Amino acid sequence: MFSFFNRNSFAAYAALPFVVVLMRLRLFVEPQLSASVVDVEQLTPLWRWLFGGFEAGGLGSVGVAVALTLVAALVVNSMTNNFRFTEHPCNLGGLFFALLSGGFVALQGTHPANAFALCLAIALYRLFRGTSSDERSFHCFEAALVIGLGVLLWGKGLWLVPLFFVGMVLLRLVSRRTIVASALGFAVPLMGVVVFGLLAGDLPTIADGYLRAIGVPVAFYKTGIYTRTFLIIYFAIVLLGVLGSLQTLPMLKIVESRFVRLAIWVVFVSSVLILLPFFSFEMQMPLAVGAAPLLASFCQRMRLRRVPDLLIVLLGGLTIFIQWLI
Repeated sequence: MFSFFNRNSFAAYAALPFVVVLMRLRLFVEPQLSASVVDVEQLTPLWRWLFGGFEAGGLGSVGVAVALTLVAALVVNSMTNNFRFTEHPCNLGGLFFALLSGGFVALQGTHPANAFALCLAIALYRLFRGTSSDERSFHCFEAALVIGLGVLLWGKGLWLVPLFFVGMVLLRLVSRRTIVASALGFAVPLMGVVVFGLLAGDLPTIADGYLRAIGVPVAFYKTGIYTRTFLIIYFAIVLLGVLGSLQTLPMLKIVESRFVRLAIWVVFVSSVLILLPFFSFEMQMPLAVGAAPLLASFCQRMRLRRVPDLLIVLLGGLTIFIQWLI
């Protein structure tokens, strides 16, 4: 399994959609589970407008859920290869994102966190690209614009916005021009909502909807023995990726080490936020964006080739197993 995805071949690339579907197989058997399980107060006006028709469940909802995850997996895979998380191009980044973002069937449907994870992956990619470009302001503007759009889709994503500024500092992108460009990037989607609300004459209702989506507490998903076992192994594997990446930092170029540090920040912040009453296991989606490149790096640099195979089979097997139990 590891050797198949540890190469830059068309077959490995083409296999990623099948892995995404396999990790969400129960959705195809019981498509009604693709309906979002979040409280209606957490659904933002933009989310309702774009995906409201899919909340009742059905094959359309399954298609949207799989498409969001697949595109995010491809972005993470591209980020892993283009910014040297791995020693040579491969498809491990997309594979690990597909594995890490699966498991809880309640989150595999049209959940707003899935759309935000895609926006976060795109924003990180644009920030990384800005380190090697003369147009850093433009890349910061793009990244902020995408993150702003993600917050409009998932209000609680606002809690992750500080990661954007952490990224600018770590990647040495802070300057007057980039700060102004980032502010404009965040302002564009916000102003779009304000203009729409004014034209529709419903701005107070829209504003109230976003305030509710950002601050409403959530009911933490119930955990049994199987869920706890899955979570322990899941976070142990993620921790292996983090620790392995920390060990490789001295061997990396300065800019490459900054990429790794930002990915670790994404994992750390996502893991901490899950402890707050405003979040639950949906944080595994943004966490997977940061953890997938780290695990790809860890496995590719592992000298014992059986270990990566064991991690992939263990994580994939548990992900398939747990979705049929909860």
